[in-house]
Amino acid sequence: MNVPMDIVKVLPRPGPVWGTYPLRAADDTAPLWRRLRLTTLLRRPLGHARSIARAAAGAAAAWHRLDDAARAGALLAVRVRLRREGLTPAAAAHALGIAAAKATEVLGQTPRETQILAAAVLLDQRMAEMATGEGKTLALALAAAVGAMAGMPVHVVTANEYLARRDAAWLAPFFAALGLRAAALPVGREDIERRAVYEHDVVYATARELAFDYLRDRLAFGPRSEAERTAAALAGASNPPPLMRGLCMALLDEADSILLDEADVPLILSRNVPQAARRAFLWQALAVARQLEPGRDFKIDASERSTVSADARIASIQVVARLFGRLGRIWVKQVAEKALLRVRLSAGPFAAEHDVRRGDSGGWVRIRNECH
Repeated sequence: MNVPMDIVKVLPRPGPVWGTYPLRAADDTAPLWRRLRLTTLLRRPLGHARSIARAAAGAAAAWHRLDDAARAGALLAVRVRLRREGLTPAAAAHALGIAAAKATEVLGQTPRETQILAAAVLLDQRMAEMATGEGKTLALALAAAVGAMAGMPVHVVTANEYLARRDAAWLAPFFAALGLRAAALPVGREDIERRAVYEHDVVYATARELAFDYLRDRLAFGPRSEAERTAAALAGASNPPPLMRGLCMALLDEADSILLDEADVPLILSRNVPQAARRAFLWQALAVARQLEPGRDFKIDASERSTVSADARIASIQVVARLFGRLGRIWVKQVAEKALLRVRLSAGPFAAEHDVRRGDSGGWVRIRNECH
């Protein structure tokens, strides 16, 4: 298959090619040329990264020799080149050199060779191991800057919320000098605030927050494809805009912790659902339970608070049989007798009436939990 080179080098970013929400499905049938290149299979990863790092060092030295007007033109040119060519070795090295030079000017820290090398490895979609104190935060920022200049929304995934806020605040001037915006994803904020943060070029966030926002977007979008969503929007359907702009590029800080330690932590979304019938049943159960007396209708094992004698069970069934005709159909089932006794055992002889009369939530919560 002869594929135009400009199509091969297209990056996964929001637009007409990848859609407004770039996302590769599990059953993606993309052609081989979009996922792999022959040069990627033949080259040596470390040698390839070192060649990019050396070229980046040369680009940084050339940047320092330019005047302000030339620097502005060079920065614009490298951004256009990245969007046209993608993360080719030459384009990535040029952008990485400019980013390293900007780090020296803005942050007062000249990136070391190991930091530039680590950034080149990350841009090659591989992992880089760095010793403590080698400056992985700056290495991540260099790689994030190159990806963002190429037009991709970049997520820098940190171990906790504090690190996300700290790194985003420290590196915001560095990204701004490159014409980029960076911010930390707030925790526990409204969707409108989170959506505004996702509009930034570089977003620092925890894996948990990113995963939940992705799940929320999937719930909002449903199983529909990009074409179906676009057609629905043109037809006038009012769907809430997504929180994220897609999953284009993620750089993991403490990759072992995120990919191993947190990989088996379940992520569950839940929401309140009106249960009028369930609520009515619980209140009916409480009303009937007030007519049952310990010793007469049932017996409680004080140590277990769940054992009821057989004689008392029969007596309670007789009581329910006299009363369920005035209640809903659910009371005809045998579960009614069990629910009644559990309500009584949960609230106690006096607590149930006392809590309901006062309107406290404590007694109601105990009753609700037992009846489930």
